[in-house]
Amino acid sequence: MRLLFYTFLLITCSVFTPKISANINYTEHRGNKPMRDPFLQEQVGALVAKNPNFSRVFETYNIDYCCKGQQTLLEACQAKKVDPDAVVSALRTETKKPITERDWSHASACEMIDHIEKTYHTHLKQELPRLASLIDKVVNAHGESHPELLEVQTTFAEFHKDLLTHLEVEEIEVFPTIKSLEISSSPSSLDQPIASLIDDHEHAGKYLEKLSSLTNDYAVPQDACNSYLVMLTGLKELEGNIHRHVHMENSILFPKAQALEAH
Repeated sequence: MRLLFYTFLLITCSVFTPKISANINYTEHRGNKPMRDPFLQEQVGALVAKNPNFSRVFETYNIDYCCKGQQTLLEACQAKKVDPDAVVSALRTETKKPITERDWSHASACEMIDHIEKTYHTHLKQELPRLASLIDKVVNAHGESHPELLEVQTTFAEFHKDLLTHLEVEEIEVFPTIKSLEISSSPSSLDQPIASLIDDHEHAGKYLEKLSSLTNDYAVPQDACNSYLVMLTGLKELEGNIHRHVHMENSILFPKAQALEAH
């Protein structure tokens, strides 16, 4: 009888115990969602280098593809607490559109440098003093009712000074060295200068983050005058401009220069 009871118990357990598949790969899951899309494991800077249209998506989701271009898309989404599926879906949509910006990954270093100086450096040298003057005007008019503007003023002044020094180092020291390396293969060491420039870019990114935070992501207050509106619009446009500028250097130009040096 005891033997029959254990046999019955064994059969009952085998029938009613749910089976667990050995084929489930738990490392591919986050919650209940699979993470198999290859976009999620690519670096955000590399994604924009392949398709410049992707920068629009990253700007929308406030994902840093320039100073933090080395992070994977999944890491970036987790840092910003945004849905990876939504970002990937937006990127897929962009792949169906014509690319409106040039693919600089196939350009020479000399051509890239000429473009950076003409397009970004020249613009910054004109735009930074204009915005500084505009911020001073808005602080004088609205500083009492918006005390955060005083910190905007101080932060922008520091950012302005540091950025002009950075542009000078690029134009006088680093960019000519890269050009010489490409044209005549002149021996040089770029690792330290490039590392220093990348560090400057990270500091610039922190300034931009602070300006965005102080202005509530450039939201226009109800009592804002036209100058206030123009100031916020200019700061927002400056942020996007610097993101594209830094991305071009960090993710395309500098790796290209280091590859030239390695040869």
